[in-house]
Amino acid sequence: MSRCIAVLGTGSDAGKSIFAVALCRYFSDLGLKVAPFKGQNMALNSYVTSDGCEVGRAQALQAYAANRDPTGIMNPILIKPAPKGSSELMVLGESLNNISVDDYYSLKQRFVKVVDDSLVKLMEDNDLIVIEGSGSPSEINIPGEDLANIGLCARHSINAFLIGDIEKGGVIASIVGTQAVIADNLKTYLKAYAINKFHGDARLFDDGINIINRLTGLKSLGIVNWFNIPPIELEDSYSLSVTSHASFNVYKGINCHYLPDRNQLLKIGVVHYRSMSNFSDFDPLRLDSNCHLILSDNLNEIADCDLIILPGTKATVADLNWFTKANGINFMADVISKNSVVLGICGGFQMLAQEIDDKVESKVGVIQGLGVLDATVKFNDRKTLLKVRGIASCNNFDAAISGYQIQHGIVTSNSPWISSVEPSGFSDGAIAADGQVFGTSLHGIFESDDFRIQFLSYVAGMRGKQYMAGNYSYIEAKEKFVQNLTENIANCLDMDSIYELAKRC
Repeated sequence: MSRCIAVLGTGSDAGKSIFAVALCRYFSDLGLKVAPFKGQNMALNSYVTSDGCEVGRAQALQAYAANRDPTGIMNPILIKPAPKGSSELMVLGESLNNISVDDYYSLKQRFVKVVDDSLVKLMEDNDLIVIEGSGSPSEINIPGEDLANIGLCARHSINAFLIGDIEKGGVIASIVGTQAVIADNLKTYLKAYAINKFHGDARLFDDGINIINRLTGLKSLGIVNWFNIPPIELEDSYSLSVTSHASFNVYKGINCHYLPDRNQLLKIGVVHYRSMSNFSDFDPLRLDSNCHLILSDNLNEIADCDLIILPGTKATVADLNWFTKANGINFMADVISKNSVVLGICGGFQMLAQEIDDKVESKVGVIQGLGVLDATVKFNDRKTLLKVRGIASCNNFDAAISGYQIQHGIVTSNSPWISSVEPSGFSDGAIAADGQVFGTSLHGIFESDDFRIQFLSYVAGMRGKQYMAGNYSYIEAKEKFVQNLTENIANCLDMDSIYELAKRC
């Protein structure tokens, strides 16, 4: 029978996602067939699987760590927040469109079977399931059946351990308090805990461990020291906000190689509108020591950047209205006059079009876009989920590219610049006649090293700079991240005890 272990947290950003990544890689390296699972996830960062489903980006990274292709049953319920209190609901990778909170809770009982059946299917085909909880099991105010935390463990006789984030303070109270509010009939499934993000000599917290042990009866699995590994594929906007400042956000790259002249750094500005989604698109740029990546909701802060990116969004029309009111039209004219390059991705691409016909997402009907690209947009009820591999071509480059579509808005373009190899007969994107404004519906394009190097070299040439790619590869950086993360966490935790806990109750 498959073993299972649930990784729960005292709150958001306690470390559940990265602990799950480390467990997936550690036990996979031992020769076990491992699969990640998160019954319900709320996130705007998502990924398209090979079986045509949409899952949370964290589960895709965990599947990568487990040396597996992600599938829809690894994240059967995905909730993507949208404006005005609604959310897009994804069930087994397919969109049920936007629903209200009341609608969700009225349907929640139906989702219990979806989640449970998905977990059982994974159990039947794997040696170990690493389950990531959602939020905290202490959120006992949430009505209905538990789809992701201790209630899920009880239905399937699965042991769990709790992660407490000591960096935020109050870790003793958060661990003791979390256990205290869990119903008595569920407490038996919570067996242990771990401390995350400890600064300094862990022996200084010996008394704290003794206190937690005495008050809870839980087993300590160890203390994970804070370590400086730049995170990738962050789970949600909370992680983004704690990585950088709220209004003027600067990501710092890792030094993949030495660049003596900081004036040659490519400045890349990302417009941080309210409903920005899939900001993991920019991880390859953030980790590139030749780039200075800035996320800002103040257009003046990024007006001098070499590359301006309009990212994806869960609310194209609403964010277009915000951009226009923020003097976006004059901003576009100004950056183009400086020979800066503009790239729109998914919703950002849609904003650059001549016309947007949206009777689905915003339901406003036909409105004018920014009119920078020769393209039109029509929103469909059915969501497009598609992985694409092809060639990106411009006057100055031909580069291998891969990515994925996650969209209701379908763009019709008279100037595509991406031709698909798989699937065949498919083209994407639009490019302005002056070669300064690009649009694409594909997420994840900067993960393609060939495309990223050639495109950034093109941007640098437009601005009289030179992009020095060096030996930086995002694929290699991603693998190094997983390896370093796994090594650090495994060295701090009692992994043998975790494996024993994975025995079913």
